[in-house]
Amino acid sequence: EWFVDDEPVEDGLDYTVAMSDFLLLGYDIDFLTREHPQINWIEQPDKNDRADARNDIRRLIIQYMKSIER
Repeated sequence: EWFVDDEPVEDGLDYTVAMSDFLLLGYDIDFLTREHPQINWIEQPDKNDRADARNDIRRLIIQYMKSIER
């Protein structure tokens, strides 16, 4: 069973998940591809903007961690 904020994941609800685009190539998890019918939206970084933290998931996580309250 999967949980989000200590609540079980519910069928029929949408959840936002962050992952590297490598996982969407289907090599590790064969059903997880860009074409999967339950993937509703993919955020693409600006490949030409080196300051765009979305180009490196490590920088994106650091940016997020700096933004949350402690």
